[in-house]
Amino acid sequence: SSVPLFPPPPLPTPVPLCTAPHLMLRAATLRANTPHPRVLGSHAWVGHPQASHDRVGYGFTSAATAVAMLVPALAVRKRYHFQARVVQLCRLSLAGGRLRAQVRRFQGPVSAAADVEVDMELGLADAEAKLEKDLEAGELEAQDRLAQTMELLSEYSTEKHPGHQPGRFGGPGPEYDGMEYDPKTGRYRMAEVAGPGDGAEQSTALATLSEADRYLVTRFEHEGGLALALSNAFRMPDRLRGEAKKIIRRFDAERRATEEGRDPVEARYEGEDEEAPGMSEEEINAALIDILETAGLREAENLIRACSKGVEKALVMFQAADYAEEREAVMRNVWSDTEFNSGEEDNAELVTRLEMQFANQLVTTTEARLAAEAAAKRAAAATAEEEAAAGTAGGAAAETAALVEERAEGEEELWQPDAEWQEKEQAEGEERSKGDDAIFSVALRDCQNVGDLALKLSAGELDATLLEPRNLGVALDLVGVYLKNYEIDKADLVITRIVPLCRIRGGTWLCKGLDKLSAVRMKQFRAYDALAAMKEIEQLVPFKPPEGWEFHDILFRNQAWCYSSLDEAEKTLEYTRKSMEVKKASGIPASWFDIWDLGKAHARLGQKTDQVKEMKVAYDLILKSGEIHRECESHDRVMLAKICANVGEVAIGVGDFYHQNGNEDEAHFWYEKAEPSLREAYDLHVGALGPMKPLAGWAAGTVAHCLTRLEKYEEARDFLSMAWKVECTKDSTTPGSVIELLDRVVALQQQLEDLPGVSRYLDDMDMAIQGLKARNWDRKDRAVFALLLQRASTARLISDNGTGDAIPRVLQDLREAESHLVIHLGHEARSHRCQFCGSAYESEDDLEAHKERRHAGVLSAEGLEAVDVERKQFGPREDPEELLKSIRTSLRLLSITESVLRQGGGSGEGNQEPRFEELRPEEDIEDLGTASSRSSASGWGADPEEWETDDDGGAGEGFGALGAAFEVRRGMEPFCTRLRVEPTSSREEHVFMPDGVLHDGERVTLERLDNSGQFGHVSCRTCQGWVQLKYLIGFSGS
Repeated sequence: SSVPLFPPPPLPTPVPLCTAPHLMLRAATLRANTPHPRVLGSHAWVGHPQASHDRVGYGFTSAATAVAMLVPALAVRKRYHFQARVVQLCRLSLAGGRLRAQVRRFQGPVSAAADVEVDMELGLADAEAKLEKDLEAGELEAQDRLAQTMELLSEYSTEKHPGHQPGRFGGPGPEYDGMEYDPKTGRYRMAEVAGPGDGAEQSTALATLSEADRYLVTRFEHEGGLALALSNAFRMPDRLRGEAKKIIRRFDAERRATEEGRDPVEARYEGEDEEAPGMSEEEINAALIDILETAGLREAENLIRACSKGVEKALVMFQAADYAEEREAVMRNVWSDTEFNSGEEDNAELVTRLEMQFANQLVTTTEARLAAEAAAKRAAAATAEEEAAAGTAGGAAAETAALVEERAEGEEELWQPDAEWQEKEQAEGEERSKGDDAIFSVALRDCQNVGDLALKLSAGELDATLLEPRNLGVALDLVGVYLKNYEIDKADLVITRIVPLCRIRGGTWLCKGLDKLSAVRMKQFRAYDALAAMKEIEQLVPFKPPEGWEFHDILFRNQAWCYSSLDEAEKTLEYTRKSMEVKKASGIPASWFDIWDLGKAHARLGQKTDQVKEMKVAYDLILKSGEIHRECESHDRVMLAKICANVGEVAIGVGDFYHQNGNEDEAHFWYEKAEPSLREAYDLHVGALGPMKPLAGWAAGTVAHCLTRLEKYEEARDFLSMAWKVECTKDSTTPGSVIELLDRVVALQQQLEDLPGVSRYLDDMDMAIQGLKARNWDRKDRAVFALLLQRASTARLISDNGTGDAIPRVLQDLREAESHLVIHLGHEARSHRCQFCGSAYESEDDLEAHKERRHAGVLSAEGLEAVDVERKQFGPREDPEELLKSIRTSLRLLSITESVLRQGGGSGEGNQEPRFEELRPEEDIEDLGTASSRSSASGWGADPEEWETDDDGGAGEGFGALGAAFEVRRGMEPFCTRLRVEPTSSREEHVFMPDGVLHDGERVTLERLDNSGQFGHVSCRTCQGWVQLKYLIGFSGS
């Protein structure tokens, strides 16, 4: 629901470096060749927030040519507006002496954009008639959709959305005992307890807490107080187990006293703390009946009467305690329901405190389980020795030992996985280093004792600890905490570790694990995987919607969100209606949440089908949902911020419709309507979460879109700068989102005529690139990562104001981009691709090993097969081969420029004039390249075809001594050389370094030779490995 409904219009992409071979560009030329943002991209934008948009082609041969092509484009666009349709000119060409245009229409009932080539002189009337016919059909469909929606909304509630209260549908659990909730403010406070003195005293519950728990409860009283401390969770199971142990201990004491000739009644209570509070017989029986009946045992009361004494009663209590813990654990959402509205610093502290709570529970439960297992073994051994000494095989001692052993075996069966699963885990555990557990070592890395626990225990023992219901339930609850605070990396690590364990337990555990998995995948922009998890849940549910409307309401709503993120507008509306129909059939009226979801669905459909009336109705629906929300759930500031954001985004969409059709006054009116809502959304997000959270960054970027349309460029820059900083530092970013925002930054700086100002964004850009590498994006999607590096190179080049200081770093980035594209294109031809994450492998065996290692037990094949839409790729995309050609052209020209700068000496400090001059198109750049290269130290020409290699070794006299510097030169396609792991002529993939790619002209240091004299071990700034000596070329001074 945090994904903005209306996508920002694409702003022009900076001109690729040196797209025209006859230009040596200075910054002014780059600016002249980049179309004005009002000319291209911002007029007709239709698509998903992450979808790629068609743009008029770039790479104009000169600024004059660009203007000559754009003027007729604008004239054609202005002349041929067919009433309310949207026409985007994609390509202009001269053919047969007549101007022809390829147009793309986005309206009517047509689900996909249709390309038609229109003859401007002869075919225009027919095209107009067809568009008018489609438009009428689209209006009828929109009217039908709205009529169905209004029928569903014939009755609606102005109260809270069902389930939006502590404890959701089931109400507050026992964790909230001692706390009072204020529904107006959404805050908690400690319940006051009447005292003998002045009428009230602090709750006695605090007295039993540890110092750390007491701090947590009092510091964050408003967020839940006592409910946040795990010492207040699972109290009934612990009390029942304690009472059951008392019964067994008393039984054993009576037995021993009888054997020793003492009074068994007096011996019964020996060693017990008389002041320790216990449960009365009535309390125990009432608790047992309630638990067992809830678990489905209708004859619970009769069972309790039949087992009213002794060890039998204790065994029933143990079993009931297990049921109670299982139910409380799988239903637990205490931490996930916390609002986290206290600001960034307080929220971060609360997250840390909750992690410490979980860490302490992991340590405590592990120690208790291991101690119980050891005690059971000792007891069994002692009993066996006593029976052997007495020469008896029966009697009370044997009965007691059998009961203890049975209980120990029961615990073993409850907590431990089966033998087959243990064997599999042990095999996998050998590959996994100790302490490298996602939960123990990453999510809880700052918590004391838990790290030692991960090092001491085997993989199987760690799994046994996490399989305990209370630990599994709290781990899933912690995932919700990470999601609310946008710690997506932690959430991913924990849920990936936990879902396979949920599959072992099955049933409700698996449904809840898949639900959390879906939420995490949505935050990672992996809506297809999220939908697969939702579909599997739908298959697992054993009851129909009328038997559980609450569950299906949430299930259908979540599926609608998945379809929305996949830009399946029709499916989104379908499942939103399903959610409402389930409630309506059970007599539950629509709420503000339903009105909001329907408004969003209609807005997107209206935008895709070019129905502005439907978009306006959607605007009114979302506005109405916000009005109700302000009254009934005003404390939820984050949800209100999302509604306000959608109000503003729909207004922008309506304004863009009028702008596309030439009605600038109406467009400006709607843009002004959007601004207050978008500003309020930003302020609410910042106040609740902090300025550096992803929601705040997204809101800032949306405000910048609105301000750009209102031509308030200075303010837009401030908001866009904040959005850029958040995008570059958050852990859920992607290369595509960084590219899109970088394009907007450059375009806005261009509009402000301050391209050198792009330099202030470069540090954050470098941070984003490093963060993406740390998350393996450079390997998961090499083509898009290469595109990011190319865009980053463009930004660096235009920000240095023509001084040339950025060229060395630009060359480095472009060479890395070239490496990724070479590897990507090689893999595309011979790879097996994982359907879960898209990773490519050269053999099917490697792919299967990857899926077993990374995805086993997470998503099922059944869930993936149930997905009824295609997997989609959003974000900026370019043809890898064309991008590789462009990058290599840039590399050649910039290498020449770098050699010229080296020849001239110095970095140009103090030289205020740019070093790049625009040449006339008729001038041959080969003259400049040849002249400069002839005088360069390397002796290589600008044209790679002119490079020569020495068949006898190529290095000539240059190998005078080890430690000398050389240049790597292949002199032919692909103009790069891969380093090897060992000196061998083999071409098998495993002998090459994964990222050891050296480009022609890159300098290395020769460290040693192999025995054959054909290979040398070299090193450079980024890698090291073996290379054939014939590719090493000496240069002057080496």
